[in-house]
Amino acid sequence: MCDGCDAFFRSKRGVIRAAAVANVNRFTEVSDLISDIQYRVLQWKRRTDDFMLVSNGFFYTVAQNIAIDCKRQRSRQVQYDESEHEKLLTEQVSLETRDAIRIKELLTKIMDELESGNDRDALLSFLADEPISAIAERLGVSTNAVSVRRRRAIERIAAKCRRGRF
Repeated sequence: MCDGCDAFFRSKRGVIRAAAVANVNRFTEVSDLISDIQYRVLQWKRRTDDFMLVSNGFFYTVAQNIAIDCKRQRSRQVQYDESEHEKLLTEQVSLETRDAIRIKELLTKIMDELESGNDRDALLSFLADEPISAIAERLGVSTNAVSVRRRRAIERIAAKCRRGRF
């Protein structure tokens, strides 16, 4: 460090510590934040001539930026250990869960029970969130007609479910 740096950091020691304490988060520690602030200030000092006239808010801004950088860096890293979280991942995300298999069986049973191909098409378009305008274009009919057909098909399927056919 040059002659002025030592005096500068001694005079700003309390401000730097306060800025670090104010911006510490679960991704950084106070001592690491203080070291990073000093390093960034040294980098900044090379580019400026009047470094002794810097305001105290400058250190808070630098500390906040470092804390944000640490948080972003941490979020890019792998957040789970595969060996520990594999069970959770397969149970919660996989389509092979007991509920997913039961739902798939129920949908297959419902699709087999439907006599009309239009009802099957209406149910699949509903489940896939296909826009009514896309269905109308595909079938070559008006959007109003498709809306009514789809609603009626879903009502027929719901009535069968209420009667306990599935």
